Amino acid sequence: MQTLLRLQQEPIAITAAMIGSYVDLYRVKLGAVRRKNYSTVFKDFGYRGSDYRLKRSAETAAHYTLPQLEACMQVLLELDKKFEKPACGRRGADGNGPLPSGTGGEQPMNEANFVHTSRVLIVEGKYDAARLSHLTDAMILLTDGFAIYKDKKRQQLFKALAKKNGLILLTDSDAAGFRIRNYITNLVGAQNVVQAYVPAIHGKEKRKPQPGKEGLLGVEGVDDAIVVKILREALGAEADAAAPRPEGRQITYTDLYDWGLSGTAGSAERKTKLLNALGLPPRLSKKGAGGGAEPSVQF
Repeated sequence: MQTLLRLQQEPIAITAAMIGSYVDLYRVKLGAVRRKNYSTVFKDFGYRGSDYRLKRSAETAAHYTLPQLEACMQVLLELDKKFEKPACGRRGADGNGPLPSGTGGEQPMNEANFVHTSRVLIVEGKYDAARLSHLTDAMILLTDGFAIYKDKKRQQLFKALAKKNGLILLTDSDAAGFRIRNYITNLVGAQNVVQAYVPAIHGKEKRKPQPGKEGLLGVEGVDDAIVVKILREALGAEADAAAPRPEGRQITYTDLYDWGLSGTAGSAERKTKLLNALGLPPRLSKKGAGGGAEPSVQF
């Protein structure tokens, strides 16, 4: 939180960080009322990684009553509504219903439209962050478009978080989005980055009077189901409920040549058609965004 304030992040990002913290506090407090320790809450709600985060939350929650935390959650919910986006997580902190409640039966969370990850999700703008905040519990930080190029403090933050947590890059599928993606990948090191690509879908966001320069939807305009799918596919085994990937080998430049997708007459057109069919942006290069020696696609 101190880092977000120091960097003068958008109110949406700061609010999202506060909501995540208070959700943790509420869950462990509610668990304590029901005689469940933080480790049990950790398992019940499908958290990933270490449970140290909930241990700290349990220590803090011990100083507050359940009604006090509910009042705080209500304030944050009202603030969330003022940003004109769906309430965080589209459910209450107890995993059932839009508002936190201390009563009612326990029901399993709907994980089909939610992605758990300890990585930090990097997006371009505040509307992207608002759009994604109810689809994942990842910390979401912004590049503010090309502002990342000159923002030294934000660059240092991205480097530190990339080494500690790892990053997920989710930028628009237009030329600007790919420039930002490549810049951050080179800044923090490809080994610390997971690349998530939104498909090139023509259209415009509702808030915009005109479509973008290339006529493509940005991250904020892509359907929930598509966003969740691409995040899970990018995270692979790291994501909860990720579909098992079939075993295979890495595709080489020789394969692309043999298949007529590189270095042959009409290969560019065939490659574009293939990427569209796979739901990948047509600008995706043979090396992908990571700059590796070979394509990062497998079959």
